[in-house]
This record gives sequence, structure tokens and C-alpha cells, in this order.
Amino acid sequence: MGYPASNYTVTIKDMSGGTVVADLPVSSLMFSKTLNAPGAAEFSLPMHHASCTYSNLRPLTRRVEIRQDGNLRWGGDIWVTSLDSTSQMVRVLCNGYFERLRYRCFAQNLYYATV
Repeated sequence: MGYPASNYTVTIKDMSGGTVVADLPVSSLMFSKTLNAPGAAEFSLPMHHASCTYSNLRPLTRRVEIRQDGNLRWGGDIWVTSLDSTSQMVRVLCNGYFERLRYRCFAQNLYYATV
């Protein structure tokens, strides 16, 4: 479901320390309000904006927070960034925080000693 982008603030944060990297001027915004799943978000921003750099939008190294009136409405990690040269827009696809848990790999090495 699409939401009016003017009502929301989209912030990019660093994954390691949580410091704010950039506030983005999004032109279109969609995100899911899912209760028992990670959810997803998608937004577009102008390609020639100063905040639109690869280091700011690098997948799996940046987090996105979508806020409305200062309240957090959605949060997650950037998964895919694509460029549309005809419309001069950058499209960013994000998944919720808990999506990363689905792809964790657990290695269990058991060693038994004779007693």
C-alpha cells in the first residue's frame, strides 16, 4: 500500500553504530504493516540528490527508519538498490529487521571426550 511520502521521514543509519548517515527526500513510499513477519519497504528518490550515493545506500550495511511525526513506523535493512536511468530515480528495497534471522547459518561442532 502506498503512503504519501510527504507525511513520512526516511532516515538511513549505519548498521554498526546506529549513527544517522542521511535523511532522504523520497518521492514514493510503500511499506507493509505486518504484525508477525519482518515486512518490507520500497521507496524511490532522485538520482542527482546529494544523499543518493552508493556508500549511503549500500545493501546490507545500512538501516532504514521510516517515521511519522517522530514515531517509528517501520525499520529494516537495505537489501536491493537499483537505478532507473530513464526516470532518473533510484529504487531501494528493504526488508524488516527480522528477515536477517531467516538467513543465519548455525554451525554446531560437537566434540566428545572419553571419560
